Amino acid sequence: MKNWVLGGLILFVIGCVQQPYGKEYIYTPKDDRLSLQSKVDMLRESSAVNDDAMLSAISLLYAQNNNWIEAKGAISKAIKLNPINSTYHLYLAKYNAELANNIEAYEEAKVAFELGSYDKKLESLLARMALETSDTVNRKEFVTKFYQSNKKSREAQVLMAKLYLMEQKYNTANTMVEKVLIADSLNIEAIKIAYKSYSNLDSLERALYYGEKLLEIDSTNAQYYFELAVLYLGADKPLRAANYFTKSYQYQPLLSSLYLALGNYNKFHLYDSVIFYSDSIFSGINSGDKNILHIRAKALDKSYKYDQSYAVYNRLTKIDSTDSLVSAEKEIVLRKIAYLHRKKREQEQLADSLVNAMPIIKF
Repeated sequence: MKNWVLGGLILFVIGCVQQPYGKEYIYTPKDDRLSLQSKVDMLRESSAVNDDAMLSAISLLYAQNNNWIEAKGAISKAIKLNPINSTYHLYLAKYNAELANNIEAYEEAKVAFELGSYDKKLESLLARMALETSDTVNRKEFVTKFYQSNKKSREAQVLMAKLYLMEQKYNTANTMVEKVLIADSLNIEAIKIAYKSYSNLDSLERALYYGEKLLEIDSTNAQYYFELAVLYLGADKPLRAANYFTKSYQYQPLLSSLYLALGNYNKFHLYDSVIFYSDSIFSGINSGDKNILHIRAKALDKSYKYDQSYAVYNRLTKIDSTDSLVSAEKEIVLRKIAYLHRKKREQEQLADSLVNAMPIIKF
């Protein structure tokens, strides 16, 4: 009896030493004394064929130890051997998500979903990436799934509002996003949605309100200034629009912004502003822009700076000698200069004649 028990114990110990891990359990933390590579090597040895199941198990072992690159490599090989296994694609999606490869993660998760696998842990990523990639095929299903499972989540509410915005359901988008802003008034994504929704609804007062909120959060965003400038034009506030076009140009020097700013300053006869903000163009790399130079030339003319105005008109005629309007305006400025010179000579002659006519006073 003792010999039988002793013999069984010896066989049990030998079995444990030879193969302490079965193929299906190798990726679980059975023995922390073994290194990760040792576990992987044992797993490979436990299979006579380089099959997809073994590679999947290896990937899970790596994933359990947060070695996402190795896990991705192993599951990618498994997919090559068995490309229609939905679980493998789901694993690869998770590994890419951990590596912040969101586009790759999204593509793999879509494949897994089409093959029949879906993981709620990826719901947020699927909904977010469906909108970011403008996936018109899947976005409604993925965003709706995420929202239905997380109706109290601000992220889910924002994504649902963004979906409504893309579907041009502006009132519904606003209803959804207002819930978010009640709980979190500085949620920038929600503010952006409200701003765009009200802009599309032509609700200028509300659109401007949220646009100004965006500028409070990001006061150097050239695009916000440009868009708000356009809205202020629509609200019949051209001077405010001009100031915002100028701000847009300062943070992102696009000629379109500067041109619109100068045009509106001209309407209000703010010629000093036109001259000031066109200085950089006059001497910079865009000094050949006809529209800006023309506005500057006219502003200098209106400010009685005829010599400077004539110099700009000269530059314009060198750029395009066939422009009849510019040629006519240049001629008018030239006549003004000639008139001033003539008046100056007349005044000088009058002064001299007065001096000569005065009697010499002797003391």
